[in-house]
Amino acid sequence: MTETRRQLALYLLFAAIVLTGVGLRLVNLDHLPMYLDETTHIFRAHAIHTDGQWFLGLTTNKALYPIALAALYPLGPEGPWLARMLSVLCGVISMAAATGLGKALGDWRVGLLAGLFYALIPMAVFHERQALVDPMMAMFTTLTTLFAVWLVRKPSIGLAVLLSLSLAGGYLTKAPALLFFGVPLAAVVLLSTDWKQAGRALAHILPAIVAGGLAIYAVYEIAANQGFVPNNNQVSGNRLRLLTLNDPSTIDAILRDYGNFQEFMTGY
Repeated sequence: MTETRRQLALYLLFAAIVLTGVGLRLVNLDHLPMYLDETTHIFRAHAIHTDGQWFLGLTTNKALYPIALAALYPLGPEGPWLARMLSVLCGVISMAAATGLGKALGDWRVGLLAGLFYALIPMAVFHERQALVDPMMAMFTTLTTLFAVWLVRKPSIGLAVLLSLSLAGGYLTKAPALLFFGVPLAAVVLLSTDWKQAGRALAHILPAIVAGGLAIYAVYEIAANQGFVPNNNQVSGNRLRLLTLNDPSTIDAILRDYGNFQEFMTGY
């Protein structure tokens, strides 16, 4: 087999893996019942269009997802399907990034196996069929890992910019992505073959980490000027509430949440 045919065969295998993954995620995409988290994100996307509340998601440290979803205009009955399609698209990028990461750390065979694993793993399929922030966070964190490996192997300003954007995007999608700010440094330690290579990589990676942090800070500052502040203790998710059931305000809060849940669910 010539090199050209070999490359074509590899690209066709990659396309087949992606199509398989997409097919698994698209089957009966709108048949799953929606629940509170999904409808909350759609509601926040609506608020961007109706009230200009761009940072409503920041109240639970999930600022970016509603903004991305709002770009799809999920304002009608097709809203839930569009929201779930956004997760599918994030999954496609994650499949490609996983393939690229495997290839960068091994070869094409490793890359294709990594892509196939991501395409078929039940947890990824399950989450990427729902309008959740997790698929978008997984996309950004996978890209962060890929860009970090590439930067160690072949540093460039363009890759550094992409790394900073993926770091900021991951955290602005969901706060646990903060852990991935250490991944580029780990890549330098694990992949550098000598001090010279490590120095070149750090010269690009450290500014990228700082730029990612500054981008996050800028978003929070802009949001704060509009009256939005982060709040990790969202009312619906405070499990400590069970410890204060003897407090009348706790019962009122639970009933209010239940009413909100009914309103969200009956809207779709």
